[in-house]
Amino acid sequence: AIWFISLSGMLAICTRRYCDDCIVGMLGSLAILALIGLVALEVTVSVTVADFCYKGPDAAVLSAADKIGLDEENLELVEYYVSCNSSHPLYQYMNQTIASIKSLNNTLQGIDDNPGATCDATALSSMSGLISTSIDSILSFMADSDCSVINPIYTQVFYGIICDEFVRGLFFLWAFQSAAGIAIYMAMCTFPCVARSPAMKKDNKIFADDLADD
Repeated sequence: AIWFISLSGMLAICTRRYCDDCIVGMLGSLAILALIGLVALEVTVSVTVADFCYKGPDAAVLSAADKIGLDEENLELVEYYVSCNSSHPLYQYMNQTIASIKSLNNTLQGIDDNPGATCDATALSSMSGLISTSIDSILSFMADSDCSVINPIYTQVFYGIICDEFVRGLFFLWAFQSAAGIAIYMAMCTFPCVARSPAMKKDNKIFADDLADD
C-alpha cells in the first residue's frame, strides 16, 4: 500500500490534473488512519503482555487462577505445573484407582481358580485383559502428565515465546508502522500535488500559459 501511494504521488506530480491529486490525498489519509488504528491496537497488546511478563509469568498465572475462582484442588494443580515443587496432586487418586483395579483383577483371578465357579473362562480372561490395559493407560497418563513433561512446554510458551519473541516482534511491528505513518504524513505535506491548493495550481497554470504566449 505504501509503495502504491508513493507511485501514485509520483504520477500525480507529473500531471496537471486535480483528480489524481485528490486520489493521492485520499489514499494517504486512509493509510495514515489505518496505521494509527493498527499501532494503537498493537501498543495496547504490547502494554498488556508487558504487564503480564513484568513480574514473571508464574506470578501472573497463579494470580489469574486465583482471581477466576479455581477451587483449592485445581489451584494446587496449577501451582504444581508452574513450580514443580511438590508431588502431583492427582497421583494419590490415580494410585487408589490402580489399587482398586488390581483388587478387582485379584477377585476375578480367584473366581477363575475356583473349580466350583461356573463363570465363563473366556469372559474372565477378556476382563483381565481389559483391566491390564486400563492399568497401563493410567500409568501412561501419569508419566505424560508429570511436571517434568508439562513444565518445559509451559516455560517455552510463556518465557520463550510470549514474553520474548512475541513482545520483541510486536515492538518492531508497531515501531516500523509508526515510522511508515510519519513518512506518509511528511510526504503528504511536501508533495506538490497534495501541498498545493487548486487555486495555487490554477494561478501557476495561468502564469505558465502567459509565459508560453510571450
